[in-house]
Amino acid sequence: MARKKKSPKDGFNVKGFFRITIDEAGKIVGDSGMFPNTVGNLGLEQYAAYLIGASAGSKQLSYFALGSGGSMATDGTTVPSEVLQASKRASISAKSFSSRTVSNGSATLWLYGQFNSTDSFVNNSFNISNIGIGNSISGGTLFCAQTYASSQVSTNQHVNVTYQIQIG
Repeated sequence: MARKKKSPKDGFNVKGFFRITIDEAGKIVGDSGMFPNTVGNLGLEQYAAYLIGASAGSKQLSYFALGSGGSMATDGTTVPSEVLQASKRASISAKSFSSRTVSNGSATLWLYGQFNSTDSFVNNSFNISNIGIGNSISGGTLFCAQTYASSQVSTNQHVNVTYQIQIG
């Protein structure tokens, strides 16, 4: 009996990574390093599947949110213990895209933002330990989020955000 040929492995994979730095007077005083994040169920559904299918309810990324809580629920819409809730989210300030160079590689979307001390995103010193990215400054749905080692941020410090979304 002849053996069946196996189908080539082809798939769609979405991964995300983030880095947080804390800046005081132009000097980096805290750096999370690059961390992988968790893409939520609603993130895959509303940002990937719905958008590809041009379906109602599709979302596009527009903000970052910081929090002091634990991990995002897989169906979460906000980061746990978000800093002052939606009024202090940071807009995505820049985006860039790098195409994949080989057929089995991944393409990367780079997103950047900053929580500015002049925007008073914290009123006192505050511990931050999670970050998420979503689609709306007020309300919205998270695409992905993750926790990291807690860092204290003060009213005279900025928090810089770099996100990578790899699709391959």
